[in-house]
Amino acid sequence: MSFENRIRKRHRISGPEDDLTLTDSMTEDESEIRAHPTLWFDDGNVVLVAVDGMGGFKLHRSILSRHSIVFRDLFTIPQPSEGETMEKCPVVRLQDSARDLDCLFTALYAGRKDSYYNRSLSVTFDEVTAMLRLGSKYQIDHIREEAIYRLQLCFPTSLSDFESEDAICVVNLSRSFNLKSILPSAFYTCCQLDNKLLVYGVKYSDGTTEKLSQSDLLVCLNGRAKLLEDNTTITAFFCNPEQSPQCQYNSVCTRHMKLQLLQEVQQADIFANYDPLEPIQSWLSTKAQELRICAACMQLLNARYDSGRQRVWDNLGEYFGVEPWPWNEDE
Repeated sequence: MSFENRIRKRHRISGPEDDLTLTDSMTEDESEIRAHPTLWFDDGNVVLVAVDGMGGFKLHRSILSRHSIVFRDLFTIPQPSEGETMEKCPVVRLQDSARDLDCLFTALYAGRKDSYYNRSLSVTFDEVTAMLRLGSKYQIDHIREEAIYRLQLCFPTSLSDFESEDAICVVNLSRSFNLKSILPSAFYTCCQLDNKLLVYGVKYSDGTTEKLSQSDLLVCLNGRAKLLEDNTTITAFFCNPEQSPQCQYNSVCTRHMKLQLLQEVQQADIFANYDPLEPIQSWLSTKAQELRICAACMQLLNARYDSGRQRVWDNLGEYFGVEPWPWNEDE
């Protein structure tokens, strides 16, 4: 499963230390706050307002308290008699964007019927990061866990699930929320970016930039050197390919592999890159058919390449400072 509309805009990465405040010196002013079209309930008894001071949600303290100990504790704070109200409900001003709060409250109120929990449906990367940040900040475990699950779909913990995705934002999220299991595959993906993106970050249409910290940039550059070395090592067998004991064509396969297949590999630029995990089995099969290499020799070529890829995967934890690795979800 993949995300639709991957990283479009950068969100501020906030932690659980961000302030939650019940305002205490404002009078009722309903024109200031825009009511959310669906998350504004007539029987709601608290109004939560986004950091922009305008996006508002009229919700139920009992529902919020049941899911979040943070909200529960907040609502126990005595409210001053002159505190801000709207539609006779106390107003709570939060330090989160209206878009992120929309994701959080929609997931809470829609429950398991919502697309956030339906794993056959895609959600945007923005929605996943909002779920992770606010699920962590407000200690709503099932929302945080769902976000981590979806991140692991794109940044897995086993080689068989690996897909290449843009990853600078995920490295930063992993650091902020201690998600070590997805760091190696996220760092690996960062290593595929060009130097300009690695150094200056990814710029988005809203004018913000997502970039690696200096320490993580160093981790990435050191990892790149290791990956280039690994790629050279695991593709070196093309220079001296083995003939399968079950070869159907005897010397014909050896001749074609040593001369023509090596030339094809050189033209495809497989040797000199930072992507030793790239699956090239389909390409190899096509070339084998074109060069009339038998199925037994082709199977041996694939097995050697897969063995090399697995060794690289097993070393990613060492390259990017994550132990233990490969990650054991049961630990």
